[in-house]
Amino acid sequence: MSAVSHVKTSMTVMNKLIRSEHNTAASPFNISVSFVGVLPPGIPTSKIPVEVVFILPEAYASYIRPVMQVIPTAVGGPPSDGERSSSDSELYATFLPLPSTFNHHDAGCWEALAAEIQSWVLDVAVDVNSAERTWGTDAFWMAYCAAYPTFPQGTWAAWNPHMRIVGTFGERWLMGAEHRNKQHEDNCDGDCRDCMQIRDDIWSEFQAFVRLFYTDGPIIRAE
Repeated sequence: MSAVSHVKTSMTVMNKLIRSEHNTAASPFNISVSFVGVLPPGIPTSKIPVEVVFILPEAYASYIRPVMQVIPTAVGGPPSDGERSSSDSELYATFLPLPSTFNHHDAGCWEALAAEIQSWVLDVAVDVNSAERTWGTDAFWMAYCAAYPTFPQGTWAAWNPHMRIVGTFGERWLMGAEHRNKQHEDNCDGDCRDCMQIRDDIWSEFQAFVRLFYTDGPIIRAE
């Protein structure tokens, strides 16, 4: 029986904890991992299991936990006429670029975007274990929370139960780290000053998130 060989690479990241009245969270950060080398003939190149382990100091491990997700390094947009071949991926992001009329302060624009992303996740990125599905699910929850910035309070639309929330922006939102200190106006219907500030914050994060993994041009379509 042949021995199993493991390659271990480690690094230490110094991170900052954010403490509020009701919650403590660590600042999120991105880690990029690439692989170099040459495989000999006969070794399969698809579905390679890669184990990623996060180790917290013992003093913190009982109180906080890392929320992990896998996202693709590139998700393209719809190709131009004549550019696509039969071998191209079917998983291009049909909801990007956004229409030229998109206004990140408008709840209706976010509602429409959330619906488009949800359809893409459930109808196109059907492999629940794929990186594309994880990427789209996180993008959906950003759009959803921007559409309903008082969620889970107030009025909000139902989402498809097949949209995972654990380990996503949506879970982080429900934990309260994003909006705990916001004081919405009485009878807020989604357009108070704090709602607008929340949409500004999510729009900034959404753009950064999409630009990391969508490389086919501007996020908003030119007029």
